Amino acid sequence: MSFTKRVFSVEMLSSYFVDDKENGISRAIGKADCLIFRDNESAEIVRLWKEGARDQARNMMTDVLRISAAPSADN
Repeated sequence: MSFTKRVFSVEMLSSYFVDDKENGISRAIGKADCLIFRDNESAEIVRLWKEGARDQARNMMTDVLRISAAPSADN
């Protein structure tokens, strides 16, 4: 019997989400038995997704991508 774990970060979720906005988060979660989170944002996105608030999770993911793509004040 195997035990699978998946380590989540916003960057990891972003790569799945950019490829497939409809089902990317589901593909990222897969059939993992254990979910480990590197940041609060990825934990919240996955929590929303698993609770069925998929539109809210997608909106949060879109906001995260928008913020990460915004030019910094240093430029």
